[in-house]
Amino acid sequence: MRILHVNPFFSPYVGGTENYIHDLSTRLARRGHEVTVLTAKLKGTREEETIDGIRVVRVPSLVLSWLPPPLPPPYAIAPEASKVAVGLAKRHDIIHLHNRFFTSFANAALAARKIAKKPLVLTIHNSKTKGISLATDLFGNLFDSFYGDFVIKSADHVIGNSQYSLDITAPFVPARKKRVVYNGIDLKRYRKVKSRVKQRLGCKFLSATTCRLVRQKGLAYLVDSLRLVDVDGFHAVVVGGGPLLKSLARRAEKQGVSGRMTFTGKVPHENLLQVLSAADCFVLPSLYEPFGMAVTEAMALGVPVATSSAGGLPEVVGDAGVLFKPRSPRAIADAINRLAGDKRLRNRLGRAGLERARKVFDWDKIAVKVEETYEDVLNSRR
Repeated sequence: MRILHVNPFFSPYVGGTENYIHDLSTRLARRGHEVTVLTAKLKGTREEETIDGIRVVRVPSLVLSWLPPPLPPPYAIAPEASKVAVGLAKRHDIIHLHNRFFTSFANAALAARKIAKKPLVLTIHNSKTKGISLATDLFGNLFDSFYGDFVIKSADHVIGNSQYSLDITAPFVPARKKRVVYNGIDLKRYRKVKSRVKQRLGCKFLSATTCRLVRQKGLAYLVDSLRLVDVDGFHAVVVGGGPLLKSLARRAEKQGVSGRMTFTGKVPHENLLQVLSAADCFVLPSLYEPFGMAVTEAMALGVPVATSSAGGLPEVVGDAGVLFKPRSPRAIADAINRLAGDKRLRNRLGRAGLERARKVFDWDKIAVKVEETYEDVLNSRR
């Protein structure tokens, strides 16, 4: 099978969707498929190259690195994307679009579908926004009303990264034309390592949070919750970069909890593994979360998880974690206190999370499900 992925960004750009495309494509290539990614040409990148068995074709693009909120930078505009996509699609069997918000690339996938007459699969990585902020929710839903819904309806098949994402974003798509395929995790990359993080911090009980420091992750509520955490020797580590790093550190200082909290900023994968390997629990207080990749990473390391009940998180966690109400410092603190006070519960949830990661989210299994989706779509057109 010859597969054409379309997305505004790809390696060396690092992001959740970009990692997804790379991990999926490498496995599809290993399974004997010919995989091409059409993406934007970033500064310092080649127009065409092969990365881990994936052919990467880049089109000249204007990349806007700063945009006013709630627009999410960077944003790529590629006038030639449609022309290139049509040419590539003629030599491929199926087109897979991964982002409806970047109109140059969404239009390219739609043009390739129409002119080359090849089926189009769309993955919803970002559901309709709900609960982030008035401006973000309003802008996101207006965009979908005027354009995003059209892209979704135009696809031959829609994949949702959770049932929540499908229900809230594509309720108008017939059941036969959509399915849930969860994001995958590379279990070989997420294994416990020796760690002295707790010794360096001088703590007895370590809570870890890994995410981008943006409003939707609800980190302000985590900061506020620490005044209510009644755990001897407690310390919270937040791993990740983002625009709220300084303001969250100031908030922790103002709340009088800066001594119980560390913001590491963005760190290499090895450092992330050291924090997660040392953690006694993992906490994600998101306000909006279509899936929650960070949760599966913690589960893969056997770390007991506590998350908000926002979006697709209950699906991801299943019975392998503790859920709490979003936007509630008290609920977050109660979850941490509960886990800290019950070692048996932590052990049970850690084992359940690891087993769930292996059974449900292993990338090799996820790739097979995506491959089956392609085959179903192609067979339906014969």
